Amino acid sequence: MTPEVRAYQRSLRLLALAELRRQGLWEPMTCTVAALVVMRGTKLDADNGSKDTLDALEGVAWVNDKQVRLLSCMASTRGQRGVEVHFGPVTLVSEFDALRDAIF
Repeated sequence: MTPEVRAYQRSLRLLALAELRRQGLWEPMTCTVAALVVMRGTKLDADNGSKDTLDALEGVAWVNDKQVRLLSCMASTRGQRGVEVHFGPVTLVSEFDALRDAIF
């Protein structure tokens, strides 16, 4: 991991902690999670940037990034450099997993 990625993850983790506390959320989610990651002003491709973001929020937004079962990510070179992460519980994925296990 590069020093830049470590610095990004540290900054994102601190900002996320502050925002979640402001919203009254004190513990990471323990359920299955859906997440939307929007990156602006970056040359990173969506999959690399989302991986760094998911890793940064481990222990803050969710206990483990394995909980993120539904992910949508957008990366754009336009706009002011920054990242937005929207996330919440998802039940559809759990139902899909049960169906998948029955089929395969």
